[in-house]
Amino acid sequence: MTLFADVMALSSAISFFTNPKTMLEAAILFLVMCPVAVLFSYAFFMGFKDSLSPVPYWGKHFGKDNIFKLLAEDKFSPYVTRDGYVCHDLKVSESGRWMKIAGRYYPIPLVKGLNVREDHLELINGDSIEIRGMKSRATLLKEGLKEMFPPTMSLAATLSYDDIPSNAAEAFRRVWKKDYKELAQADWFEIRYLWEEEYSKLLAKRVPGKKRKKALDDITEEHLVYKHMFRRVLYDDEIAAVAKAVKNNEIERPYALFDITNYDDEYCVCNAIKVLGVVGYPDNMEWIEFLFKCLKDVQKSYCDDAVLVLKENYPREVLIEHIDAEILKAHEANDLVWAAGLISLAKAIDYEISLEDNKADKDKEKEVSVCGTI
Repeated sequence: MTLFADVMALSSAISFFTNPKTMLEAAILFLVMCPVAVLFSYAFFMGFKDSLSPVPYWGKHFGKDNIFKLLAEDKFSPYVTRDGYVCHDLKVSESGRWMKIAGRYYPIPLVKGLNVREDHLELINGDSIEIRGMKSRATLLKEGLKEMFPPTMSLAATLSYDDIPSNAAEAFRRVWKKDYKELAQADWFEIRYLWEEEYSKLLAKRVPGKKRKKALDDITEEHLVYKHMFRRVLYDDEIAAVAKAVKNNEIERPYALFDITNYDDEYCVCNAIKVLGVVGYPDNMEWIEFLFKCLKDVQKSYCDDAVLVLKENYPREVLIEHIDAEILKAHEANDLVWAAGLISLAKAIDYEISLEDNKADKDKEKEVSVCGTI
């Protein structure tokens, strides 16, 4: 396209000097096509430049300095599938923020999922980017990506959750109103969770009243409740419906809902946390261990939600008893991330955790208190 524009501009210039009968026409064409050629050349160069960027799409938005700083903070290792296969073409960072494919880096929380052709990544802001090298890579890469971004459960029988990009874009605008360079330094997991909530609300509005009521009735059915809970973020009416069913013992295997290993997507773990908040104490006492498991990784999006539900729903003395027991296990395992989650809860209920009174333990307690912070 750029070459065509340049040729047109050149031919108009030649006609200006060789064909005096069309001098005005040639002059106008020349004046119009030259700026167009420059613009097309610039666009072509910028597109080519982005195609060479180690961080496609987001790199130009975040800025070079931010990208180098963010990537320097992470270490990468091959993705291991549920079946134990090592996918060397797909590497994931220790922080869970980035994945690397064919030498290019993509921010995981900002990816909505794979498109239907499975050669593009759909982004939470409504855009999409091609996965370079996808066709030449082994099928294990695609299997790994499908595990990382599983198909989402439909919201209702008549509404596909894999919705048009405009809804994703609208949900993103509601969540993030600042500059993209600031987004580079934000908590992407928190942004993604907030986006999931807004996106779910937007889709729920499209369901008519009668179908919405039927969807709420269907969601607590034995063969559907697990799929919905595990595979998408529920909206408030659905959370209330599931909580009512749990409280009334209408779900045959409620323990499955409160097993964190059943959740395909970490953002969906918040469903179970919210359900326990609505169920309330003492009916939710049976599942307190699940909430404490949610504290094992302070960097996960659901950790703060678990802290809030524990603080607002359980007696302080019960929480202190569990904190004291869990902090010893975390200390013995030298697991600072787990300890940081417990300390977050302790601070929320104004309780001071005391480890053994010696210098080594005091230093570790100080280190744990800042774990997970920026």
